[in-house]
Amino acid sequence: MSQIPPYDSDPFPLPSLEEWPKAAGHSLEWSSHDGLKLSALYHQGPLAPAARTAARPWLIREDFSHTIPAVVGKSVRASLEGGATTVGLWQDQAGRRGWDPDQSEADNLVGRGGISISTVPDLRTALDTYPWNSHSLHLEVGASGAPMLGILVGLAIERGADFPRLSATVGCDPLGELARAGRLDWELDDLYREAATGFLYAREFCPNVRVMSVNTEAYHEAGATSVQELALGLATGLEYLRKLQAHGLKPAEAARGLAFSWSVSGDLFTQVAKLRAARGLWNRLLGLFGVTEPDRVSFFHARTGLATHSWLDPHSNLLRSALAGFAAVLGGADSVEVAPFDRHLEHAGNDPDAARLARNQQLLMLYEAQLHRVKDPAAGSYYLEQLTQELASRTWADLQELELPAALLDGRVARLLAETGHNRRERVSDGLDVLVGVNRYPLQPPPQPPVSFDQPAMQADRREHMGRVRNGRDGGDVAHRLNRVASVAGSLDPALIDAVAQAARVGATLGELTRAIRKPAVTALEIPPIERRCLAHPLEVRA
Repeated sequence: MSQIPPYDSDPFPLPSLEEWPKAAGHSLEWSSHDGLKLSALYHQGPLAPAARTAARPWLIREDFSHTIPAVVGKSVRASLEGGATTVGLWQDQAGRRGWDPDQSEADNLVGRGGISISTVPDLRTALDTYPWNSHSLHLEVGASGAPMLGILVGLAIERGADFPRLSATVGCDPLGELARAGRLDWELDDLYREAATGFLYAREFCPNVRVMSVNTEAYHEAGATSVQELALGLATGLEYLRKLQAHGLKPAEAARGLAFSWSVSGDLFTQVAKLRAARGLWNRLLGLFGVTEPDRVSFFHARTGLATHSWLDPHSNLLRSALAGFAAVLGGADSVEVAPFDRHLEHAGNDPDAARLARNQQLLMLYEAQLHRVKDPAAGSYYLEQLTQELASRTWADLQELELPAALLDGRVARLLAETGHNRRERVSDGLDVLVGVNRYPLQPPPQPPVSFDQPAMQADRREHMGRVRNGRDGGDVAHRLNRVASVAGSLDPALIDAVAQAARVGATLGELTRAIRKPAVTALEIPPIERRCLAHPLEVRA
C-alpha cells in the first residue's frame, strides 16, 4: 500500500509569522525604490475594490504623434486593420497652446510632441475613414478643450456620425499642461468655464464624449514614485471636480465626463497595485462628494511610460513595454496603449514594424492569454492586496497635505520631483538599479545617437499650408461665424460648442477659434520647470 498521505492532509506544521525571520536568520522585509516596505512573506489582509466593474476586453489603443495629418491618416488605417480598437491623436505643442502654425508664438513648437491640427480638413485627413459609430477616439488637446471639441463636432456632423453613439475623449487638462509646458497663457477660470460648457453640451447631445482628462505623464517621466504620481493625479481630479461643481455640474456628471491617463512602467507588481489603488481611492473620493456607488464611473487609461526607455538599446524597450502593458491589464485599465520601442526618440513613430509589435503585445494578452476573462486577476493575492493597501494609505496621507494648483505654482512639485528624479537617475548611473542594455549587458557596439527631425522645414511647410487655407475660404463667412462664437463665449451656454463647430466647418482655424473664445491672460501663468528626463539620461549623455 502506498505511503503517500492523502492529498488534503498537512504533514508539515505551519510556522507562525514570528518564526519565519528567526528561521531565515535575517529580516524578511526591504524597501523598494518607491520607498514601499516589501516583504518575502504575506498573509491575509483587507481586500481592495475590484479593478474592473466587469470581465470584458479592454480597449487596445494606439497613439499617434506624427507631425502632419496626411501621415497619420495612413497610420490610423493600418492600426485599425491591425487590431487596435481605439486611437489617440496628440496635438503638437503649438496646438496645445491654441496657436496656428503660422502664428509667431508657434515658432519652434509646430510638430513637436504631436500632430499639427488646426482645421476640420486637418482632422478629416488624420482620421480619413475612421469608423465613428463603432470606435472611440481620444484627442490630447492641452489646456483648452472647446476649440478642438468644436472641430471634432464639426467633422462628426460632416461625416454623419450618430451623436448619441459617438464615443470620444477630448483631453482638456489645464493643470497637466501647466506641468508639462511650465506655462499657461490663459486664465484658469476661463478654461474651467469652457470645460463646464463642454460638459453641458455633451450631456445634451453626445453623452459618451468625455471633456476633461487627468494625465500624469509629466510627473511619471520626471521620476515620480508611484505614491507621488497617484497623489498628483488624484489631486488634479479633485481640483477639476471642485471647479466643475462650482460651475453648476453635479459631481456624478463631472465624474462621468472625466478620464484619467496613468503611466505604467515595468515594475510589474507595484504598477498593478498602483492602478488598483487609483481606482479604489478615486471611488472613495467620489463618495466624499456624495456620488453613489453606481455613479462612480470614471474612465481609466494606462499608457506604458518612457522613463525607463533608452536609445542605447532600443529593442530592450520592447520587453519593458510588454511588462508595463501586462501590469496595465492586470491593474484593470479600461484602455491600454503600449508604446512602440522607438517612441522615446523625438519624432519617432513612422516605423510600421515597431507599431505592429506594440499592438501585437496587447493582442497576445487578449486573444491568447485571455486576460479579459477575469474581472480582477490580482484579487486575493496576499502580496498584491497588501501592496495595494499600502500604496492607497500612503497616497491618502499625501493627498491630505497636497493642494493644486498651489503646489505647482510655488514650486513644491518641481522641487520634490527634481530630488526624486535625480536620486533615481543616480542609482541607474551608479549601477545600483539595473536597466538591461543600458548599465548592464549593453549593446556592443553602442548605436549612434538619434538624429532630430527637421522642425524648421516642417514648420515652413505648415505655414504655407495655412496660407492656402486662408486664401481658399470665404473670409466674410468665417468672420461672421467667429463673431457668433465671441457673442456666446464667456457664458455657460452649450451653444458655444455648436457655434465653434459651425465656424470650423466654414474654415475657421484653431488659433482663430481660441482668440474668439477668450482673451490671453494679462500675465501668463508660469511655474518652475518640471524636468523630464529618462532614468538612463546620464549614461546617454556620456555615450
